Amino acid sequence: MYRVFGLIFFIFVLLVWYPDTFGRSIESSEYSALLEKCMQEFQATHYETAIKTAKEILAKNDKSVVGRICLASSLDELGKKDEAIKIFKEAESLAEENDHLITILNRLGSLFLETNDLQSSLHYNQLYLNLAKATGNKDHEATALSRIGEVFERQNKLNESLIYYKRAIDFCVDSSSKAYIYNNIANVYLRMNNVDEAIRYYSAVLQMEKSGLNQSSIIEALLNLGNAYRIKKDYKKAEGAIREGMERTKGADNPFWEAMGHRYTAWLYLDLKKKENALLHLQVSKDIFEANGYLEQAADVEREIREHKTRAY
Repeated sequence: MYRVFGLIFFIFVLLVWYPDTFGRSIESSEYSALLEKCMQEFQATHYETAIKTAKEILAKNDKSVVGRICLASSLDELGKKDEAIKIFKEAESLAEENDHLITILNRLGSLFLETNDLQSSLHYNQLYLNLAKATGNKDHEATALSRIGEVFERQNKLNESLIYYKRAIDFCVDSSSKAYIYNNIANVYLRMNNVDEAIRYYSAVLQMEKSGLNQSSIIEALLNLGNAYRIKKDYKKAEGAIREGMERTKGADNPFWEAMGHRYTAWLYLDLKKKENALLHLQVSKDIFEANGYLEQAADVEREIREHKTRAY
């Protein structure tokens, strides 16, 4: 979820429109071919090969910003976050074009958030926001504002988080981005025990379906809405929203929200004092999380299973 605004496909537009300045000893057509090759390899998800090509670029021009962007982006996709951060920082120190720099700041802000270095993420996202404002790029401005909101949310600074999320909405140009932020705003309100406002924002996401909003956002909003109704003790609406969300996960290839749907169903059954039904859904949730690499979430559910097995209802 946290990579929605961190997608790096657009980085490679830079490879075509903003080539590096290379020294006289570097033959331009050969160098441009390497940049194009790196772009194609990355787009084909051949990250190891892209890394080799990026290193060829750097061997020809050790000041290459684009070569470092290609290298760091590929390392990131392979899960080598620390190495990616190091290379992006090198690129930051060399970048002269705003188009390069805004890409680098975006990725650093996202990577530090993914690695839970919240202070560094806040620093880079603020730089990213400033540059987005200076260049009049509303897409980037929305991304930066939303990500700063996410940092504050993780720091439990919920009022500050809401301020930045709501500012981000004003700059969103597509429904998917707006839905992502609406879901986040609703999550914050739920943490603040303002269930009615949470329900209002989850419902706002559902109203965007007719505009072609992707099913992933709809599923997330439906399941979260069901959980909000559960907290409000409106169990009929909770059951309806969760059931619809679960139905939509079928064939949607969205294991995270499939697992969360079972978890929310279990919480609903626990509220209704149906312990055995709840334990069955918790086990399914744990198995799905575990099978798809969501090990932290699987461990959380495992703790819930142990707790509820021994608790009397």
